[in-house]
Amino acid sequence: MENIDESKRKPRRTRGTPAYQYRNKFAFAWIALGSVVFTALACTPAFQKINKGLCEALLVPTEDEIERRYLFGLPKPLTSREIQNHIDDGKKLMSER
Repeated sequence: MENIDESKRKPRRTRGTPAYQYRNKFAFAWIALGSVVFTALACTPAFQKINKGLCEALLVPTEDEIERRYLFGLPKPLTSREIQNHIDDGKKLMSER
């Protein structure tokens, strides 16, 4: 059996290899580039105008949406007079037993 020349063998891990270092640099460059582009776009007046328009269009409910929510929403709250009538009806039912 011959001895294996370990300098020609593939590494079992990428850590510590030049590929590992290039991968980290590549990933860092993409993250930095993305951050710079996002910051540049977020600070432009055109982007702020578009963002404001989208927020108004999507987040502010229209009259139809408000009516639909009230239509399918919870029942209206009882007034104090209605609550008193329910209490009186309950007392009448208890006294009739």
